[in-house]
Amino acid sequence: MEHSVAYPIESVGNALRLIHLLQDSDELRVTDAARTLGVAPSTAHRLMTMLVHHGFAEQNARRTYQRGWALRGDRHRAATEDIIDAARLPLVELGRRIGETVHLARLEGTAVVFVDGVESPRRHQVHVASRAGLSMLAHCTAAGKAILAGLQPAELAALYPRGLPHTYGPGPCDLGALQRQLAAIRRLGYSVNDEESERGLIGVGVALRDHAGRPVAAVATGIPILRCPDALIPGIADELTRTARAVEASLAGGASAGVAAGAAGGVAAGPRRLSVL
Repeated sequence: MEHSVAYPIESVGNALRLIHLLQDSDELRVTDAARTLGVAPSTAHRLMTMLVHHGFAEQNARRTYQRGWALRGDRHRAATEDIIDAARLPLVELGRRIGETVHLARLEGTAVVFVDGVESPRRHQVHVASRAGLSMLAHCTAAGKAILAGLQPAELAALYPRGLPHTYGPGPCDLGALQRQLAAIRRLGYSVNDEESERGLIGVGVALRDHAGRPVAAVATGIPILRCPDALIPGIADELTRTARAVEASLAGGASAGVAAGAAGGVAAGPRRLSVL
C-alpha cells in the first residue's frame, strides 16, 4: 500500500521511482522511464544522469541504463573490502618508501571514491591529508584517469554520453582531450594530475587490475608541487607500480609471496600476470 506525503517533492519522488525501476529491470531506456514517470524524455534523462553520477545507474554500450554499483549490493561491497584488505599493508609500505600520503580509490560512475588512505609518516611543512571517504570527478584525478585508461572505448563513451562534466581547473575540456590523455597514460604506465583537482598539488596514479586484466581500483599519491619536480615523477610511478603488483598478487592468492617480496625490495610473486596501464 502506498502512502502519500503532505508536500511531495516531485523530482525526488521520480528519482526514487527510477531506482525501483532499475532494481526491477535488467536495463532501462530513457523513453520507457519517461513513459512510466509521465514526464518528458529530457526530464527523465536529467534524472537518470543524476543517478549515474551518484552510482545508482550506469549506461552500457547499447545506451540503455542498468543498475549501478550502489544497487548491486553485497557483492560490490565485499569486493571493495577485499581490495582494501589486500592493499592496506602495501599502502603503508608505499607511504614509508616515498614519504607521502597515499590513496586507494575505485571508479563509481564518473567519479572516483577514495576508499582508503595512509597519511605521510613524515612531518612535512605542507601536509596532504588522506582523501578516504571523498568523491571526486574521475577525469580530473590521477586515480580516476588511471582506471579510465583501462576501459574499453565503448565503456568510456557510455560513461560520458554528453561529454565531460564542466570543471574550472586545467583538466581535459572534452572527451577528445581526455582520450588523448588516456592514450598517453597507457603508453607511460601511469597517470599524472597536474593541479587539475587541486591547485598546488601533483597526483600520480597506477591502476590495479583483476585476473582478467580489467581495472578495479587505483593506488595514487598527491604531492605538493613545490616538492615534486618533474624528474621525481617516474620514480614515484615505479613505487606505485610495485605496490599495485603486490596488491594484485595478494588478491590472486599470493599475499604471502607479495609481502615477502616487498620486504626484500621487489615483487617476486612469479611472472607478472597483468600489464600496467
